[in-house]
Amino acid sequence: MDNGGNMKIIVLIISIIFFGTALVKTDPLHAGKPEERLRAVYLSQLGVREATNRNDGPQVEAYLRYVGLKAGNPWCAAFVSWCLGQAGIANPRSGYCPDFFRAGKVVWEKGRELKA
Repeated sequence: MDNGGNMKIIVLIISIIFFGTALVKTDPLHAGKPEERLRAVYLSQLGVREATNRNDGPQVEAYLRYVGLKAGNPWCAAFVSWCLGQAGIANPRSGYCPDFFRAGKVVWEKGRELKA
């Protein structure tokens, strides 16, 4: 194990000895309320850019693949769907914006909790 790994173990042991519990942060992508997970996912994508301004690039194409579209297609709704999916939130898994607002498929209603 490298020095970084050893240091993490030492900090873990010390925190258990002195505080009774480990000072370990929970991964926000896999814990907490759905809206907290969603926020962690979309914030993790800050800085993603198209490679040639033609709806392409590695991460843009990952969003498009998630909804079954090829590179070059508009990716705004695909991004929203990808983020919801990564956060474990049911969604239409579509690259078509109106799919998010059809009767019975509204993703978010004010005052209603998100379903995981």
